[in-house]
Amino acid sequence: MTVQTAGDRLTKKELSLLVKPVKKQSPAPAPIVRPRLDPSLATNLMTAVVFLCVGFAAGYVFKSQTAPSGSVAESSSTASSGAAAAAAADGSALPPGHPAVDTSPEAQAQVQVMEQQAESNPQDPAAPLKLADFLYDHGDFQRAIPWYQKAVALDPRNVNASTDLGTCYFNLGRWNDALRQFQHSLDVEPQHQPTLFNIIVVNMEGKHDYQAARRAYDVLYKLNPTYPKLDDLKKTLDQQAGQAPAQ
Repeated sequence: MTVQTAGDRLTKKELSLLVKPVKKQSPAPAPIVRPRLDPSLATNLMTAVVFLCVGFAAGYVFKSQTAPSGSVAESSSTASSGAAAAAAADGSALPPGHPAVDTSPEAQAQVQVMEQQAESNPQDPAAPLKLADFLYDHGDFQRAIPWYQKAVALDPRNVNASTDLGTCYFNLGRWNDALRQFQHSLDVEPQHQPTLFNIIVVNMEGKHDYQAARRAYDVLYKLNPTYPKLDDLKKTLDQQAGQAPAQ
């Protein structure tokens, strides 16, 4: 990611407005938070509508790692095979709009090989990161999380790994965890544009905190008004914020 010029750097005050402090959840959230919205009878219709919006906006959440072609890859917003097994065990359902992941024997064989490599090199952050990226790219967000966590623990300044971990949380409906991880990314690199973009999405689609989403949008727009899909995201933000009840 290109470093911005000194004249474009943000003030500490601007950065402090990006992510509101998130209280610790008590009790701790389950590995997969479902449903994403309040399931009460009075909001069933709104829940169905917002689920569609979430499925649409989830495609906007960028994975920070570059794809083999060198382009920025978007998250596939799919549930993991590991998560599917857990869901079957506890009776919970996968989030709507998540297509099936690759559970082919070939893919699982690759996972086993990379797991062995990561376990045999416990101090090398590259090995768990490679496995986490593979699981992420195959939509297996639940299984990718501990490997991203290990990679970030070994290399705390890897902003891409940190942001991809936050995006995994987002795809599993863990909004607060996602925002906390994105804040870590900004602590490492305050102008990391994919992180700023993702903060808009999580605040808008997950937390329904349109003021926080707008603040993050303003910062990203100041840094790069031509950031990919930023215009489309603003239209969605304007629409949803306009339909939200007055605070």
